[in-house]
Amino acid sequence: MFKSRVLLVVSGHFIHDCYIGFLPIFIPLLVQSHGLSMTMAGLFIVCYRMPTVFSIPLGYLNDRKNMCLPFVLAPGIVAVILSSFAMLDSLPLAYTAMVAAGLCSCVYHLVGPALLSQKSQRHTLGKYMGLWMLCGEASRFVAPILGALAVGWWGFGQSVWPFVYVGLACSAVLFWGLRGASTLTKAARKPSMRESLHICLPVVLPLLPVIIAQGFLGPALFAYLPSFLVFQGHTLVQGGSGLGLFEACGLCGAFLGGAASDKFGRRALLRACYGASIVLLPALLYAQSIFLYIMLAFLGFFSLMSAPVVMATIMQNIPEEFRGIGNGIYMCANFVCASLGIFCYGLLIDWVGFSGAFATSAALGLCCLFFIQRIKEAPAAKL
Repeated sequence: MFKSRVLLVVSGHFIHDCYIGFLPIFIPLLVQSHGLSMTMAGLFIVCYRMPTVFSIPLGYLNDRKNMCLPFVLAPGIVAVILSSFAMLDSLPLAYTAMVAAGLCSCVYHLVGPALLSQKSQRHTLGKYMGLWMLCGEASRFVAPILGALAVGWWGFGQSVWPFVYVGLACSAVLFWGLRGASTLTKAARKPSMRESLHICLPVVLPLLPVIIAQGFLGPALFAYLPSFLVFQGHTLVQGGSGLGLFEACGLCGAFLGGAASDKFGRRALLRACYGASIVLLPALLYAQSIFLYIMLAFLGFFSLMSAPVVMATIMQNIPEEFRGIGNGIYMCANFVCASLGIFCYGLLIDWVGFSGAFATSAALGLCCLFFIQRIKEAPAAKL
């Protein structure tokens, strides 16, 4: 029964995240059809991500109230909003709709890992977090392709309406499959926000250097990798192919990293991840021909490996009744660090070039090796 719920939750994650994956395809079309500037169009993504700053209070609410109903409704609501906002004539209304979609997305990403951690054993927690990450990352790979095909077949405006029914069907299946499920635990009393933070912060704060380095290795590298390849003299098609290879290998790393950490331990996998980055990032600057793509494959594999391991570490070391707010703290920290990582990476590239930016990322990976030793971890499972 629990494994079937795991399949439902992670499959819903894939469908849910596909809708925001359409947005990069729609932005240039919105600029053309509505006469928007790139800044105004980019605000759609900002508005969608804005509710992430409320992850901590929403996580606290998840620990005190049953959030299953908002969870199952989220894919359907996001599907309707993301499929219709292009036809909204009022720009403030479109921005408001994106904030509402972002709030639903925040709830889904908060409740999902907490549901997966329920009744999961020490030797399966990393695997479930890896499956969660695998489906989320796979949507980023698939959604732009589906969005481009939909625009080609049906034209912009009406192109994604057929996908509305997929989101609504996803909510209906989740509602049926998760009936009777609850995010609440059998705790004798409900702790205050202060007590919850007192329990969770000692677990999450030692992971903060890892989360900061994760922002430089994952989102920042993803954002600037095609530019790096083009500046190295490669074509835009080769840059896109390199990014696709990076993301595809990252999918494997996200899943296998979580599962491997169940067997070998969380700290061992984090050491492998950041130890590899110290070697691969400088090597990428000098790799040529087929070796460049080999370096990109390994870098993609290790750069996304850390996320499910960090999530599993948090879930394993926080009591079940605090996992909602624990995941909320992680989401908020990850959002801030990823945003700062992308911004700082751009500044570093402008100031010292890609070589300096890569060297900074490698240095962060080296620093992480020291902090990883301070992370609390249960003994590795005996399989």
